[in-house]
Amino acid sequence: MTNPPALLRSLIISAICLPVAILLGYTLAGPFSYGFVGVVGTCFLVLLLPFLLKHHHPLLIMGWNCTMIVFFLPGTPGVWLPLAAFSFIVSIIHRSIDSNVRFIFVKSVIWPLLMLAAVVLITAEARGGIKIRSLGGEFFGGKHYILLLFAVLGFFALSMQPIPRDRARLFAALFLLGGITTLIGDVFYFQSRALQYIFWFFPPNGETSQGLRNGIARFAGINLASAVIVYFMMAKYSIHGIFNMRAPWRMVLFMGLVGASMLGGFRSFFITFLLVFTIQFFLEGLHRTKLLPILGIGVILVSVTTLPFLQRLPNSIQRTLSFLPVEVDPLVRQDAEASSEWRLELWKAVLPEVPEYFWLGKDMFSPNRSLIIR
Repeated sequence: MTNPPALLRSLIISAICLPVAILLGYTLAGPFSYGFVGVVGTCFLVLLLPFLLKHHHPLLIMGWNCTMIVFFLPGTPGVWLPLAAFSFIVSIIHRSIDSNVRFIFVKSVIWPLLMLAAVVLITAEARGGIKIRSLGGEFFGGKHYILLLFAVLGFFALSMQPIPRDRARLFAALFLLGGITTLIGDVFYFQSRALQYIFWFFPPNGETSQGLRNGIARFAGINLASAVIVYFMMAKYSIHGIFNMRAPWRMVLFMGLVGASMLGGFRSFFITFLLVFTIQFFLEGLHRTKLLPILGIGVILVSVTTLPFLQRLPNSIQRTLSFLPVEVDPLVRQDAEASSEWRLELWKAVLPEVPEYFWLGKDMFSPNRSLIIR
């Protein structure tokens, strides 16, 4: 017996799939080009559209800290940027067709963000508009305007849907653990041609390549990936739960990740981690418990057994701890001090220009102007 609805559905599917298959076959027969990538990407986007419409909000949360880029778009933006625009548009359409949908409106956050966006637009217009070099403009640096504006747009896209309490941990995991993708950028260290295609989607970490040139192997991906897991553990288990002797694996994993994060050679990360850990430690009220003297004794023991052999550790770990009054390799100390001095010199050179460009900012770098990047 013929089923008219099923027959109609089959005809619609065939009417969509057959032209797409013909278009893909014709494109695959031609040479590889950006047009080829655009056609294939558009076809996949059409096929993924139902999935994107249903899960656009979780995808935006997961992609916010993800290092993946959309290489076929001008300027190679991060994946969070088109996801933010798509999620915002879908949320607006959803609100227009469903009166029961209510946006979260927090005046103390929304009004400053709107003012920030207005300042960006006004100053950009006063300086000749947003002329992005990758889109045929005559200035470099216009991409930063787009990033600022889309960051504001992304906040509204993120806050347009409330997160259920029973899924708060899941969404926190999606938001934080998306940063683990920075680990892929460290593949650049191995210089393998077989893996170079990965850099189409996940660019190499600049700190890793810079470290290779300076002779210090700095694994920025391992640093950031370990950091996001550390902060996720602090958010999920709390410090009290991490050092709970009933689950010793948490403490071992936590300390191992903190040690692995030092392979990036970032002093700022270690200082930030100490501040965040200390603040959360006191907010949990653990300074009134026996955990405080236990951690104090543990820190002393680790310091006594580690610091005398610090110069035998990897140079990246020595660089991370070089802000402390400890003995490190002279070359590592010189590299760290040169980095700090460069920043101080940069601020000294920029501060005298602040009054002149305080209200309207400074114009972008034109192709005829020299730009020195260290």
